[in-house]
Amino acid sequence: MGIVEDALCLKETNRIAVAPVITARRELFEELARANESRLKRFDGFLLHPAVFDSGWVYLPSKPSLQEPVQVMKNLDDYEELSALGPVEYALKVHKERDFIQDLKDRLKSAPGVVANFVDETASWGVANYCGAMGITPIGFISYYRGFNDTMKDMARDQRAVLNAAMDLAVEYPKFLVEFAKSCKVPRVWVSFANATPAMVGDYYFERIVWPSAKTMIERIIKEGAMPIIQFDEEVKNLKFLAQLPPKAFAVHVSGDSDPIRDAQSLSGHAAVLGNFKVPADQPEQERIRAVKEKLSINKVKNLIVSTEGGSPFIMTEHNLEKVGVFEPFFSGAQ
Repeated sequence: MGIVEDALCLKETNRIAVAPVITARRELFEELARANESRLKRFDGFLLHPAVFDSGWVYLPSKPSLQEPVQVMKNLDDYEELSALGPVEYALKVHKERDFIQDLKDRLKSAPGVVANFVDETASWGVANYCGAMGITPIGFISYYRGFNDTMKDMARDQRAVLNAAMDLAVEYPKFLVEFAKSCKVPRVWVSFANATPAMVGDYYFERIVWPSAKTMIERIIKEGAMPIIQFDEEVKNLKFLAQLPPKAFAVHVSGDSDPIRDAQSLSGHAAVLGNFKVPADQPEQERIRAVKEKLSINKVKNLIVSTEGGSPFIMTEHNLEKVGVFEPFFSGAQ
């Protein structure tokens, strides 16, 4: 096991793991990674093969030319079809009928092999791969197909119907996600909490619908042998609900507006926390690095992985690889 895998499982390491999530455009990724092998090997991880994103189209009714999901579900009756077909077959049906990703079924079959081959090729680099599948909470899934505002209205109209559909997704969705991730030889599943945080839905619906279904889904991913990486794209100041999950079996990737030290302390002994730091942009680079390293030396957190923001991987191009060098100073004297 490398330092990233040890850190994710809360095993003792001699320093804080430094793992920016690095990806690239699909047609350039492997070539760029090979060309920059020596540079990438200076980090602990993470590489994110863009073929993994194919699994994400299951929860996203859209296509690359569209910036936002397209509302597909028109009323409460559509929840029954989603439950009957299950998340993958429902997604395939929608993508075909709406002319989104027409070859999605073929992509879902071929992408894991592409990723697995790359993982095998780079195994000797000592650089971890981030995840093998991308998913979303059941309510996040529903909100992308139904629209967030209408999903909230549905919760008020018929709380039971929404919960039933969410729980159906919580049971069926993990089967696809874990199989996809394992086929990629990266048994970690990225689970987005987009449209599903307490701040977005309110404490009442979070406690009664969002979290019960998300918890069931995450626990099933764990039971099937994969590690969920729970991702927040906005700050969640109190992560105490995550302590209900099995310890050392999941990780949390926090947003850029979060305090990763605070979050790591709140989940100490329970889960690894990945995140970046809020530092004044107008300060010289060395001053910003010094400020962060000072925070780390004062706050002895052992479950923190220095990374990029939860929802914003570093997009590698042939012109910007030197920019990830900002992470290199953390390798010495970080704790």
